[in-house]
Amino acid sequence: MKIALAVILLALTVGCSERTTYPVSGTVALDGEPVKWGKIMLIDPEMKLDSDVGNIVDGRFEFDAKPGKKRVELRSPRDTGIKSEFGGTVTEEALPRRYNSDSELAVEVASDTSNNVYSFDLESN
Repeated sequence: MKIALAVILLALTVGCSERTTYPVSGTVALDGEPVKWGKIMLIDPEMKLDSDVGNIVDGRFEFDAKPGKKRVELRSPRDTGIKSEFGGTVTEEALPRRYNSDSELAVEVASDTSNNVYSFDLESN
């Protein structure tokens, strides 16, 4: 009986705990065209938390992320047409560095999930 009560109390406690991640979604386009595929990374600027990473597919992304201010990195590899010495495809980054390695893009993930919809309209020049 005591074990059953402990299990029920534990389940209630876990069920009532605060969320640690929240849904984020949005779109990514380059020069007006949806980015076919890639990754979006939400990075804690203080580097205290792990990054949250989502897939970009046909210009859209949807995943869960920890709340707070985040630096955004967007990446999309493209085929160079070159084969490596091991027979694999060599890729290069399709997006300018200002959207990934040198990104100054930022968002704030909020508990009010209606605010977690982002649109990134990128330009190659």
